Amino acid sequence: MASSAPLPDRVSYVEAHRRFMALENPSTSVSDPNSQIFQDELTRALQYMKKCVQQRQLDGVLSINERFFELQNTQLYAFCVEYYLGMLTPKQTFFQQPQQSQGEEQKKRSGPTDHTRNVVYRIKFLREADVFLTEFLDRAESVGLLTEKKRREQYERLENKQFSLSRDEKIQRFQMQREMEKKMQEVQRKREEKGDSHVGGAKNEGADDLDEDEDDMEDLEREQLLTFIQLSVVKCMEEQASINQEKDMLESMLKMNAATEKQDLFSEAHRPPPPPQGQGIVRGIGDS
Repeated sequence: MASSAPLPDRVSYVEAHRRFMALENPSTSVSDPNSQIFQDELTRALQYMKKCVQQRQLDGVLSINERFFELQNTQLYAFCVEYYLGMLTPKQTFFQQPQQSQGEEQKKRSGPTDHTRNVVYRIKFLREADVFLTEFLDRAESVGLLTEKKRREQYERLENKQFSLSRDEKIQRFQMQREMEKKMQEVQRKREEKGDSHVGGAKNEGADDLDEDEDDMEDLEREQLLTFIQLSVVKCMEEQASINQEKDMLESMLKMNAATEKQDLFSEAHRPPPPPQGQGIVRGIGDS
């Protein structure tokens, strides 16, 4: 378990964004999502982000009357918290506890197996993520970022268990994501260039020049945030379909497992062998 360091009285939405990006693009030291160090970082990040939600509600940072492009940068950071929670929650792993005694071993044998418990925890995480992603998309619709038509289509898609997109939809969404990611990279490059120009105080500029540069940096930050959130909406709809598909499959398998005599469908004995080396199937975004 992660160390339960107390959270600060006030949390930062910018810091929540930083923690999300760090876990989405982890460093070498925490690159394995199944490692204890990654899970500890993840637990702390989720706790921090949940406090961000509580603080945002108490402070009234977001108003139902404001439209997306009217939001200030601080509000844009606060806007994303449920997206962070929805995308990170499924990364949680249930670590099995070591055996303590023979009595516990006997008790364990009469109850669900470790494999079954892992599946139950996995379903729990997926359900939680689905709630967060739904809240994020509902807010995106309320501020005019996501149209009512697109939101209704997403609801119907999940309701009818149509988790896969058509070939044309896949291509269109892939191109959209690529364009937005390219735009984000370009804005990030501009932000870094602006920041690098003042490293070490190399330029002795007047107050007016510094104010102008600060305005430019804020505009670039805003452009990057707007693009990030637009991209997040697209990714959110994809992730929501994916986790609902996995959740439905696991719930069906749990029912099947409960109906079997040994209740061991999740054991290693039923795991399919890996494909021969070099025989895996790799498909592009446009493949059906």
